[in-house]
Amino acid sequence: MAVYQTMQKLLAAESCRDVRRLNSQELEQLYIEQDADAGMSFQEFARHQSRKVNQGIFKERFYFIRFIKDPEEIDLWYGDRCYHPLGRASITGWILDDQDAIFTPCRYLLSNAESADGSALPNLKEIVSFRGRFGEQAKAGEKICADGTLECVRDRRGKTWHRLLLGNSPHDRMVMQQR
Repeated sequence: MAVYQTMQKLLAAESCRDVRRLNSQELEQLYIEQDADAGMSFQEFARHQSRKVNQGIFKERFYFIRFIKDPEEIDLWYGDRCYHPLGRASITGWILDDQDAIFTPCRYLLSNAESADGSALPNLKEIVSFRGRFGEQAKAGEKICADGTLECVRDRRGKTWHRLLLGNSPHDRMVMQQR
């Protein structure tokens, strides 16, 4: 978290010329390079990228940082949960918690999730991705639209819930819904 906070300060400081956000030309270049993977319009892409700390320019070179948790911060171990894919899903929902949005894997807790047809999805509790492009994609309190793989999650105690996994398909996306 210290590196993330330092990057935030550097990007906000006008006196720091070595670290900066991407300009419009660099954003267009990145968008073209990631177009098949982006799943969104250039305007949506630029809006999301403008808030990210994990991507930018350092001494005129593109950087991408993957933030990972220290081992003592991890409370989930291999075999603690089983995941069963249920198929593709398009959803809307509100980001309840984004505290793990900077990490790989990134995780967003959801509330009031609905399918694209408006049906409530009360058991859909989270969005998860192992792909860096979904990190810092949304903030707590924002309404999002997302397309990905719906999975049933079962923990060792038998508790089950659903999550939306992003990054298995070039058609996966998560964008802020316009207000």
